[in-house]
Amino acid sequence: MVDDISEARDISGRSEGPTANLTESKTDENLWASVLSEVQTSRNSQLPSSKNLLVLGDKESGKSTLIAKLQGNEDPKKGAGLEYGYIDVRDEYRDDHTRLGHWILDGDPEHSNLLRFALTEDNFTDTTVLLCVAMTTPWNIMDQLQNWARILQDHIDKLALSAEKTKKLKNENQRRWQSYIEPGDEVDTGSPTKRISRTELHNDIDPEELLDLPEGTLVRNLGLDLIVVVTKTDYMVDLERDYDYKEEHFDFIQQSIRHFCLKYGTSLFYTSVKEDKNCDLLYKYLVHRIYGFPFKTPALVVEKDAVFIPAGWDNEKKVAILYENMHSIRPDQYYTDVIAKPIVRKSTNTRDIEVTAEDEQGFLLRQQQYLQGHHPLVLQFQVPHYHLAYRKHQTESPLGRQVSKAAHVKRLIHWVTQEQLALGETLPKVFWPIFSIHCSAKRPVNQVRQGLKSNLPQETTTIQGIKLL
Repeated sequence: MVDDISEARDISGRSEGPTANLTESKTDENLWASVLSEVQTSRNSQLPSSKNLLVLGDKESGKSTLIAKLQGNEDPKKGAGLEYGYIDVRDEYRDDHTRLGHWILDGDPEHSNLLRFALTEDNFTDTTVLLCVAMTTPWNIMDQLQNWARILQDHIDKLALSAEKTKKLKNENQRRWQSYIEPGDEVDTGSPTKRISRTELHNDIDPEELLDLPEGTLVRNLGLDLIVVVTKTDYMVDLERDYDYKEEHFDFIQQSIRHFCLKYGTSLFYTSVKEDKNCDLLYKYLVHRIYGFPFKTPALVVEKDAVFIPAGWDNEKKVAILYENMHSIRPDQYYTDVIAKPIVRKSTNTRDIEVTAEDEQGFLLRQQQYLQGHHPLVLQFQVPHYHLAYRKHQTESPLGRQVSKAAHVKRLIHWVTQEQLALGETLPKVFWPIFSIHCSAKRPVNQVRQGLKSNLPQETTTIQGIKLL
């Protein structure tokens, strides 16, 4: 009976063997299919290597320094003409890596013809443009923005873009503006670090749910993703101190820039590389706009030197909040009437430099100690003794004050008797450095005051063979 049961078990086991192997084989195939599918999906979602950043702005607007900061380069070098480089971009979620190419155009508008190498028909949709202006010259900000926007528009008009493609690009740019979502309301990607493409994000939004553009928004639609960057905002402190700028001046500047951003549909950043303000935020926003990385930072308008306004957030009502602090300025005033270029006056540098004379006894003592360390020399010199009427020296000029002490000490010669001169000790040790100072300092004065000295009697004492001890 036991043998029958064992045999039955063996038969059962043999009959179940092929079925079990078949099931296991199917499971393995499904696993490999899943892995291959994931690899294929990963390849399709790799970071593109064709994206570019075009940086425009006047000279000294901080373009090279800002890009070097985004690169992590602490020793930026300024180029000429059209400069090319790249910024490393890494996707930690997928362990992916790519390079964001950047073109920096020289600040001279004469080099604008080089744009044909940086912005072409082929890379138009892959290009993001940065317009840089500096807070060091706030009176030029609006003129510079208008000028570079005009140069960019003129270059786009020269590109061989069909009317259909141009319309499509403008519609996509408008859709990007209308598709702005406040942080916290965005699509759940399943991971805080997982990126979602900009196309996916826009396709998920029903066109009927998009709000109409407010009046004055995207009036000049270039079909490009634009970002206005105001650099060197740490200079605001200097503007307050040296040019008496108040809060309303900075509010006026900000509202003017924001109106420009509304007109062209751009984002706005206030940055300072020196104080490291908003530089990391700008990098995160760039990879968000270009590669679809998640971005959680809302608009920042509290700190005047660290403003951040994403494209699609702003409108006229929000800008009007700045008007509340403008008491002596009207928002509709002409920009340069309020933010006028200061008048630079040439420095004449005619202010006299006050010279404080050293204590006379201390000076003589120091000279005596200095002479005691010198080797014996034989000297021959003449010491002029002017009339007592010339003792009152003019000290209105710096030169007069410089020689006043030497001339005063010169008068001490009258106190030295012939017996003391014969000894040859007191004069060489104490008064010889005074004679040297007097003769070298007095020579220019003699040239200026020849008329005065010609009317004064002089007497000369010749001393020969005096030996320094």
